[in-house]
Amino acid sequence: MPPVKKTIAVLAFLLLIAGIATAYTIEKKELTIKIDESGNGTFNEKYYFAFFDRQDLDEFLKVVTENGQDLLKWQASSTPIVPYFSSIEKLSLKEFSFNQAKQVLELEYSAEEKSSVKILEDQRSSVWRLNQSLLQKFEQGTIMEVPRDITISIELPANSELKTELLPQVLLAKATKNTLSLNNVRVNNLNIQYVIPKPIAQTVSLTELLNWLNSTGLIYALIAAIIVLGAIIAVKRKSISERIENYIVEHSEISRKEEEEEIEIEE
Repeated sequence: MPPVKKTIAVLAFLLLIAGIATAYTIEKKELTIKIDESGNGTFNEKYYFAFFDRQDLDEFLKVVTENGQDLLKWQASSTPIVPYFSSIEKLSLKEFSFNQAKQVLELEYSAEEKSSVKILEDQRSSVWRLNQSLLQKFEQGTIMEVPRDITISIELPANSELKTELLPQVLLAKATKNTLSLNNVRVNNLNIQYVIPKPIAQTVSLTELLNWLNSTGLIYALIAAIIVLGAIIAVKRKSISERIENYIVEHSEISRKEEEEEIEIEE
């Protein structure tokens, strides 16, 4: 093949590849981390696509059909979909779907590693810290940077409280009692901690106890038990009293005999 034709063929091939690669874009990503009271995490990732025309959408639908839920295939595809919070080998995939109407690809999974670890505990509460490795794909050294097109929502246990005093000033506006949002932000040495209070033992009043016994019907069994116990005590009472009196009399006689013997010895 002449050099000119060869060059044209190469350029045409490159243009074809470029056309395929740019047939659609991912406009934004929404990443959610949900942590339970034991420090286990569930992760949800949503990728919002934009297609130039119907043909591009149809081409992508073919890719969706071919790859299915095989994350290794998606990792190697022209539009890599790689989970942010766990390696593919160490996750359990719960959902992988593409919503054609909304043009959103969504995956949900859990990971082997704990999302947060307990670092302190006392009688009233426990303190937990977000696993440092969880956000490692957004870290460069001690700097953590989340770009404008990615939003990370961290949802802590419902009964927990975020330690906002440890957060950089720039994140305070994006924090609530137990949630934190990261978007278009660059911070140094991010340390996310939260507190889980321990439940306080509730006292039950006599009125509440009686109401509960009455509602369950156990109050009648309790009354019957009290009557039976009272009858047993009444029957045994006379016998017990006689035993006590006999015991006192016997020991009184022994005591008098000992006194008389002592007097005789003195004489």
